[in-house]
Amino acid sequence: MQPDMCKWGGFTKTLPLARRIVAAGQTYCPHFLAGPIGILAAAHCLAAAGGTGILEVDANPNPIRELLTGGLPVLTEGAGLGVAPDADVLKELWAE
Repeated sequence: MQPDMCKWGGFTKTLPLARRIVAAGQTYCPHFLAGPIGILAAAHCLAAAGGTGILEVDANPNPIRELLTGGLPVLTEGAGLGVAPDADVLKELWAE
């Protein structure tokens, strides 16, 4: 099952759905093919849901996503999504 967090109501709606998917013996593989914040959110939702699913990540070049996530999401145990964007680097991208 591949619900898209942005289309299914964020964490509030997607996490309970993902947990039901896993409890039913199905595989939850979040589908999100856009920016870095959504990908990190989907990765956290996947981790919270449990199971053996994988995160679908867009393979097209995305400089902002690659700068913020290092190319692939890295989950942290602290509050939030685990990114501290470097504003100077982002300003350089927007200046181009």
